[in-house]
Amino acid sequence: MVIRENVLELKRRRRFRFIGRRRGFAGSRRMAVQAAFQAMVWTSAPGPADRSSMPGQPAQGIGDPPGRRLQESFEHPFLICQLEFGCLELLLKRPDEFAMLIQRGAVLSHTSTGVDHTTGVRMLAQEQRAVPQTRDQIYQPGLPAKPGYHYGAFVRFAAEHAGETVLDLGCGYGAYSLALREAGRRCIGCDVSLDYLRAAVSSGLPVAAVDSALPFGDRSFDTVLLFEVIEHVPEIEMLLKEAFRIARKNVLVTVPNAEDIELLKGNDVTYAHMLSSDHVHFFDAPALQQLLARFSGAVSVRRGDPIYPFWFLSRSVAYYALRVLYRAGILKPRFFCRLYGVASVRQD
Repeated sequence: MVIRENVLELKRRRRFRFIGRRRGFAGSRRMAVQAAFQAMVWTSAPGPADRSSMPGQPAQGIGDPPGRRLQESFEHPFLICQLEFGCLELLLKRPDEFAMLIQRGAVLSHTSTGVDHTTGVRMLAQEQRAVPQTRDQIYQPGLPAKPGYHYGAFVRFAAEHAGETVLDLGCGYGAYSLALREAGRRCIGCDVSLDYLRAAVSSGLPVAAVDSALPFGDRSFDTVLLFEVIEHVPEIEMLLKEAFRIARKNVLVTVPNAEDIELLKGNDVTYAHMLSSDHVHFFDAPALQQLLARFSGAVSVRRGDPIYPFWFLSRSVAYYALRVLYRAGILKPRFFCRLYGVASVRQD
């Protein structure tokens, strides 16, 4: 009886024309499936007595001659079978469309009756409701790279300039030292976080825990790495003094680039690292050059990791045209998100 009432309701709303009357059983499959899902949703709707009180909804049986109701009693079984086969076929071939029709039928039921009978859809809508994010969700501390997920440009930079023995100062999980060890360097990790060092040791990297002074003699390593470290350290001069003390050849430094920050702010954009909650120093190329020159005999700083405008375009003709122009060197990037510094050790 419930199914019969639902099909009658569909017919009265003119959302489905019976297949056996004018079209035969070759009617629209999409219309049939959509009507089926609407009928499924309306199964939990108010009964005929309640629907008769809704505006524009006649009571059951009013206006239906006896012959018509008799004809419908024979048509309903064929109609329901056709709808069920259509639902099953759609579920097997297009499960995504199957789910969309369920949701659409639920929404139609809500808007047509004025009552929400679809608890699942209502709960889903509540979960997807937009809520403002907090400051802690936007500004988060930077976490070290994990082995196997490190930034390849750092490894290439170190492979180009580092000596045979390397101290990775602020090694984190040891991702870059492990990558350099695979290339034949002898590396030791060093960090203030015991949790990071435990993870590095479990990956096979020799480590040393530090607090202030480094537990190594003068000129103990060819190269000291400071990858994404000095922007986090308040006592930056003490750290650099120790790094240059134990290095024989050079100190390699990378920091986020804060160049042209006022220009970016004026256009309502900024660098991603500006959202890091634990950065206490911000560098442009001249500032990093002057800082390293206080401890080094020769310093070179270059900008790296360019920001390409075509990143902000969808995959279109304009996207591929700009990509070709930049890759060919016809157009030059204007903004870079990182600075790479090579500081040679004084030989006095």
